[in-house]
Amino acid sequence: MKKRLTIVISHPIQYHAPLYAYAQEANLFDVHVIYHNDRGVRPYFEKLANSTITYDNNLLEGYSYEFLTRGDPVKLHQKLLQKLLYRLESRIYASTPDAVYFHGYNSIPHIRAISRLRKRGIKVFFRGENEDVLPRPWWRNMVREATLKYLINKFDAILYIGLENQEFFKRRGVSEDKLFFVPYSADNAYFGINLSATERSDIRKDICSEYEIDPNAVIFINTCKHRAEKRPKDLVAAYIQARSELDPSIKSALLLVGDGPQNGELRTMVEAAGLSDVFFAGYVNQSKLKLLLLAADYCVNPAEEPWGCVFNEALPAGLGLISSDRVVGWPDMVRADENGFVYECGNIEDLAAILKKCICHPEWRSQFAAISKAVAREYSYDTCVKGLHQALEVMI
Repeated sequence: MKKRLTIVISHPIQYHAPLYAYAQEANLFDVHVIYHNDRGVRPYFEKLANSTITYDNNLLEGYSYEFLTRGDPVKLHQKLLQKLLYRLESRIYASTPDAVYFHGYNSIPHIRAISRLRKRGIKVFFRGENEDVLPRPWWRNMVREATLKYLINKFDAILYIGLENQEFFKRRGVSEDKLFFVPYSADNAYFGINLSATERSDIRKDICSEYEIDPNAVIFINTCKHRAEKRPKDLVAAYIQARSELDPSIKSALLLVGDGPQNGELRTMVEAAGLSDVFFAGYVNQSKLKLLLLAADYCVNPAEEPWGCVFNEALPAGLGLISSDRVVGWPDMVRADENGFVYECGNIEDLAAILKKCICHPEWRSQFAAISKAVAREYSYDTCVKGLHQALEVMI
């Protein structure tokens, strides 16, 4: 008889929801997802992206799910309901799970439910973006460690997403037999891992025509919310410097996808530099993002962030990766000098030098593409399903 895994997560997220359908289709165990709210399958305004977010992919197809609340809370009782999720435990029990996988612990309902499930003898799995790389205020560290001290022995299995995440829990005394590799991944097939060279070339021609980019140019892409911790200004400054040191006859392009508080400053920087090969795509949905990635050569992430999900999408698309060393997931996804480069976060000179080398060596593109696709096959939904299945079999 197949085991049953209940997943508890805030809302449908385009990086995670396709995995649930993939796991159900694999038919090794049954999946039921309990969402806090339906944000993600209805349009909502994202302040930091300065955009109304509408996902154009079906994030609910292929698996069992339910919502604890719906819509944006307006009245006080609605806000309390969404904050405290009084029905969470009863809905978990109703799903008759063999194990419950909580995505993140930074919510009162998750902490409350984890404690109650343990008392009932229900196995608790945990997955999150925990790391010791990024700086944080002392008080946040203190609160985090106190919370972890309370929770960590209540986890029957840790579903670690990558190398630093694994080491994070080892440093806190979690034994190897509780650690299962369930890496952050993307839908490799959706993002083009199996596309032929002809199919990809046709996509590139269409995108280059749309944005008036020379199809022979080396194309860099960055996709993020234009805010400080994503550091898009570092990339634009480095690109401006790299172009200033190159012959104008050598073609390249920078495609900036997203919006946010720094968008105006980015446009001002480009205008002041007199560049005509930097293009602002604005916020795009996932189906368009896929095409933009497939048209590009390198994905650049200058951010400070606890993983680097855009690299998961860029890998199956066959892009080279350029990462700051404050993208915590870079050691998992970037093979230095094989499918990309890593530089010290904030070092504009080093980033400019990397961009310049990539522009001057267009022959690197095919080599980097092959390595990136190989990494994508390792950090894949297949690997995730195997890790989840192994955790269920070992722990139950």
